[in-house]
Amino acid sequence: MYISVNKDLIHYDFNPAAKVKVFGDDLLYLVEMLEYKKNQQSPLMLANYSVRPNGIGLVSEFSVPIQFYYDFEIVVSKLLPEIGIQKIFTHRYNDAGKLVRFNLHTEDVKEAIIWYNRVVQYQKLHMCEIYIDSYFSEVQVLNKSKYKVDGLNFYKTYNIGRFPKASKDFKTRHTSEHGHIRYGYWKSFWSYEHPRDWKNLTSQEIADDILGLS
Repeated sequence: MYISVNKDLIHYDFNPAAKVKVFGDDLLYLVEMLEYKKNQQSPLMLANYSVRPNGIGLVSEFSVPIQFYYDFEIVVSKLLPEIGIQKIFTHRYNDAGKLVRFNLHTEDVKEAIIWYNRVVQYQKLHMCEIYIDSYFSEVQVLNKSKYKVDGLNFYKTYNIGRFPKASKDFKTRHTSEHGHIRYGYWKSFWSYEHPRDWKNLTSQEIADDILGLS
């Protein structure tokens, strides 16, 4: 998704994780990711760093690779002469009325139906439109309005499945966290795909974790 703010163009995408690029005349833009914890009005800082515009330089894109649900807000700022750091754009995750894709990665049709039913629960809470991608046509056709429709633009993509901890970045490999990933000095989770280890979870618990229904 693109949005124009005066002479700056901001592109953000949540498929399957948050990414932000800025196109403009300034040399640097500050991008921040804030998270609202459940039942709290004030957000906590999750990540922030400067990016170079127009794809120039090593850090041209801001990204937080968390794929499961969390209530986050993106803030973009730049340095204005005689004013200082000024916010030019904010966007809080809100998929109400938007099209969201749910990929059901399972070869068990009964499990796929369980996951589909949890997606329906997510839809009721968020009031979004849903697109289902499953190995089973009998599951896909449960969502008749979006079945086999091409050229769709998704606000967000969720992958529901049992994914190995495949990331290799510093946060994943840091031994002091006992196998967990830490963001913002306060948020800790098992992998970018799962908030906690799925090995002893039921099918419903796996989906609920990813969709923020736990």
